[in-house]
This record gives sequence, C-alpha cells and structure tokens, in this order.
Amino acid sequence: MDDLLTGAADIYSAKQLKEQLIALFRGGGMQLHKWSCNCKELLANSEVSDGDVSLTIPDETKAIGLLWRPQKDSLAFSVSGNVDTCESCKITKRSVLSTTARIFDPLGLISPVVTKAKLVMQELWRFKLDWNDSLTIQLESQWKRFVTFLSTINTLNIPRYILLDYALKIELHGFADASEKAYGAAIYVRCLSNSGEISTNLLCSKSRIAPLKSVTIPRLELCAAVLLANLAQKTITSMKISFHSTVLWAGSTIVLAWIQKDPSVLKPFVRNRVSAIQNLTEVSTWQHVPSKENPADIISRGIEPEKIQDCNLWWFGPSFLQDHSVVSPCVCSDINDNELYQREFKKTPTDPVCLVVQGQEVLPIINNCSSFTRLQRVIGWCVRFVRNAKNSLQPNEGNLTSPELFKSLMCLVKNVQANCFAQEIQCLKKGQQLPNSSSLINLSPFLDEQDILRVGGRLRNSNLPIERKHPILLPYNNHFSDLIINHFHVLYLHTGAEATLANIRTKFWLINGRNYVRKIIRKCIPCPKVSAKGSNQVMADLPSSRVNISRVFTRVSIDFCGPFSIKLLSGRFKKSYKCYICIFICFVVKSVHLEIVNSCSTDAFIGALKRFIARRGKPSDIYSDNGTNFVGANNELRKLLKDLFNKESTGKIEDFIASEGIV
Repeated sequence: MDDLLTGAADIYSAKQLKEQLIALFRGGGMQLHKWSCNCKELLANSEVSDGDVSLTIPDETKAIGLLWRPQKDSLAFSVSGNVDTCESCKITKRSVLSTTARIFDPLGLISPVVTKAKLVMQELWRFKLDWNDSLTIQLESQWKRFVTFLSTINTLNIPRYILLDYALKIELHGFADASEKAYGAAIYVRCLSNSGEISTNLLCSKSRIAPLKSVTIPRLELCAAVLLANLAQKTITSMKISFHSTVLWAGSTIVLAWIQKDPSVLKPFVRNRVSAIQNLTEVSTWQHVPSKENPADIISRGIEPEKIQDCNLWWFGPSFLQDHSVVSPCVCSDINDNELYQREFKKTPTDPVCLVVQGQEVLPIINNCSSFTRLQRVIGWCVRFVRNAKNSLQPNEGNLTSPELFKSLMCLVKNVQANCFAQEIQCLKKGQQLPNSSSLINLSPFLDEQDILRVGGRLRNSNLPIERKHPILLPYNNHFSDLIINHFHVLYLHTGAEATLANIRTKFWLINGRNYVRKIIRKCIPCPKVSAKGSNQVMADLPSSRVNISRVFTRVSIDFCGPFSIKLLSGRFKKSYKCYICIFICFVVKSVHLEIVNSCSTDAFIGALKRFIARRGKPSDIYSDNGTNFVGANNELRKLLKDLFNKESTGKIEDFIASEGIV
C-alpha cells in the first residue's frame, strides 16, 4: 500500500473526504495511518489509537519523494551531504553518478541544477572514462565546485499551493528552449483574482541533454517543443483544473514556422515531430518569446546550485506574465531565406517531366538492365507514378503489388513485340493474312484485348489459363528474351535446356526456343562449375610385391577392425567384452588370415603376430598404416634387432637363428 496525496479547497470538504476514505478502507479491513496535514483541525479529529498519528503539525514529512513542510505548506529538498570533496579523495565516474542520483526531482523544480550535473556526466562519456577512472583536472575542479554548493538547494522553500483563492482566471503557460548542450520545457500557472492580483508560479519542468552526435540548433529547438507539447498535455489531463487558456512559447522562429506548415512537405525528422506537436496542441497556441525572457533557456544552459534560489525568472516566469494586458501572438519575421529552415523541406521538381516513347523504339532501360526482376520492378515503379499522378487523392503506397508487376510486364512485352513484330501486328490489326516470309505464320498468332501477340492453336475452348493455352510470343536474339531465359534458368535452380524451355512455355513462346535456350544456358557461369567432369587419373604401376609369384603370406598387409562385443558362454551372469580382429592379407593371392585380440595395444598386436607366424610362417615384408599399435610393435622389433648385437645375448640368439635357418 502506497501513500495517498490529496486535498480539498476548504476544511468542510477535507473532512468529508477524510471520512469517506476511512470508511472505504475500513470496509476492506485496512486502517489508514501516517496522517499529515497543514490544518490542525483535521489532525485533531484523527484516531489517537493509531501510533503513527501525531496531533500536532510536524515540521516536515515525505511527499512524492520530496520534503513537505506542513507548517509553511512548502516543498523542500534533502540532498545527502556525505560527498567527499577533500584533496585526497578520488573522484570517479561512479561517484559522480552516485551524487547525481541523490538529486531526486520528480517535478523538475530544480531542472537547471540537474542539467549541470548531467552535462558533467556526458563529458565523462565523451572522454570514454571507465567507472573507476579519475576525472580530468578541469572536470574535477568543475565537479568539486558543483558539489560544494549542492547543499544550498536544501534551503529552498517552494510553495506547494500556487493558485489564488477564488481565482477569476487560470492560465497555463509553457516555455521551450534549447542550446547546443541541452534542451528543456517548463510549465507555469498564471492566476488572476477578482481584486486584480496576478500570480505566476512554476508548476513543473522537464530537461534533456543534447546527444553527442552533432544536431542543428533548430532541430534541438523542435525537440524542446515536442517535449513541451507532451508535458502540457500531461499536465492538463492530470490536474483537476479547468484552464481558461493555454499558451505555449518557443524561442525559435524557425520552429514556429515549421509548426505552421503541412508535415508532408517536410523531411522525416522534422515531419514526425511537427506532426506530433500538431496532434497534441493547437497551432494557434504557439507564440514566440525572446531568449532573455524565456525561463526554459535556464534549463538549456544549466545554473549553479547557489544561484537558483535568487533566480526570479525561473520561479515566477518572465515579467510580461505579470501584466494585465492580454499577450498578443508574435508575428514571426521572414525566414524563407534561412538555410537551416529551407534544408528541412523535401526537394520537389519545379517543372513537370514527361517521357515520350516512340511505338517502334525499344525502351533504353531494357538493354541497360542485366536482371529481369530489376527491369520489371523499375517499370513497376514508373507505372505506379503514372497512376498516382492521375489519381492524387488515392495514391498507392508501400511495396509494389502483383497487379502492378503484371502491368509492368505487359508494358515491356508490348514494347518488345512492337519493335520486333511490327509487320505482323499491323497485318493482324487490319485483318490480313501474314506474309509467307514471316517466322510466325505456322503459330497462328492473334492479338488479345491488350494488343499482346499470342500463339494461336486449337485449345481456345480449354479451361486452361490463358498463359498455357496461348503463350506470349517473344522474338529470337533479343535482350529481353535473354533476360527471360536467364530468369527461369536461375529461378528453377539452373535446370537444363529442356526443363528451362518447358518452364518458359508456361507463359512465353520463344521463336526457335530450343536452340535459343541452349545458346543462353551455355553462357551460364555457375553451371560448368557444378557439372564439370573430373580428369581421368593415370594409375601408377603396381609394386613388384603385388605381381611376382611368392609363397602365400610372404608379403602381407595388416589392419585392425572393430570393436565387437562378445559374451562368455560359461557362468551365470554373461558379461559382454570388447574385442578386435587383426586382419592379415596376402599381397599375391589375397588370402585372409584373422586373429582375435582383446585390445589395440602393442602387446596385443605382437601376440597376434606371433600366432600368425606360428600358423602361416614368417613373412618377409609387412605393410601397415601408422596406427599406434603398429608403430609400437615396429619399435619393439627394432629394439629386439638392436639387442642381437649385445655381447650377453649374442650366443643364444645366434644359436636360435642357426636352428631356424635364418640367414
């Protein structure tokens, strides 16, 4: 449950409101406490059973994150003073952000002071300092001075109630301004009483720091105007006050001129913001104010904490708001020659442009495009332009539609046919027979309702689509026909000549189509890369060990395969084990000898080799790959060979060699 902030115009209404709130929450089993008021009479009627209720008006209490002093009915700030400013203390970006975050200002009553802190923070980001890096000497000096006087804002006493009792007229005045560093907006309430008294007080404000990217001052002024429009709209809808009038003041004549314009003639950045301003406010409410009388200028430049208390322009607004005379709108000076003003308008052609194409001439764009899709879309945009020029009240927008693309295709086909089949078209329009020399005489061509030349035939009564019954005729050796062939060839993933021609004939009929398609596909660069045939490798002669007669298993090759799972047949529980097979293959007759081993280790292989020798005899040559077990066995055998020449074992080994008949 959060705190409830409310009030009433008189004591009687406040008592009724209090009783209604107590009864409402009591019905839900909840009891209101922490009562605080600037009227002793309301506190005296509070339930004393609540320990949080004080029957006296407290000196200060918290309200919306600010200090509220009920006795003076004023708002105040309480910024923590535990900020180290000694010479030995290290000031980092982390400590700067921590101090800035302590300044809680939900209403923007001290926005100029907060702007100063934000500008220092932006400079730290500009220098790309890490969180624990020390500030530069200049920034450290500037920050220490700011922190030293930061506690002076705790002495501010800002009146909470800014209206006059029984005011005759209540007006809302908003101000917006910007500089190269920041921009902001401030709202003031102006009251006129029956006695002629005029009161003007600050209600709320907003501030923003300009982006690091360079932006022109008029654009920042426009951003400030958008900020003011949003703030004014939110203020009007949230306050239970009927404002007699609303006046919004801007410090830029360029911005005021933009607001008067139709957003459609402006570039996107300005157009979007002008449109938002016109949707939120009335154009007639905007007026011009000089910078020296604009309180929002203080936000855009910032102010030192010790100076804000004595800044009457900030707390009470410009002096002309105290005048009884009605402020008349300011007429902006002529700014049509201003470059910053003119650059935000769309560039429009001053003279109409007409394109006239002779009926017998090929459009130049056809020969200049290397893609059918691009050519079709370019003509499609031209078709849309012509349509929108004829019907400006309902223009087509967005991406090109299917009817527009089809119409652009028909325009291209008609132009190509008018250039390549001019004689045949003239004969058909006059109802005459085609000359015998025409290449179309065997196709029984005719003109459809759009004057497109199509193939005739005997399928006129079929339910097939018009494209299948009567394809569109396209000429031989024409760039547009080349684009069509390439388009269908790529569209169907580089199919062959027959498949490409079949796909093309679903819509078009090419003269001498088969040879034409083959000719174009032969020029396709990716196709030879995919369908290229590898060269035949010339095999080397077989080694002598493979072709000369020798005893079986004299020359062998060995390798391992597996693993295989085996189970022992004996025993109650059968457990599976891994095993491998060592394969010995004779080079000459391809005889195979298999030995089962329990692992791929060197010892297992040497054991298999011993069993092989015991069964098949000693081989003269053994070939294998570089398996670790084979390499290990090779090392073991070489070590054995080296030991033959040791004095200790020379006699025994020589006896064994002699007995085995080894030379």
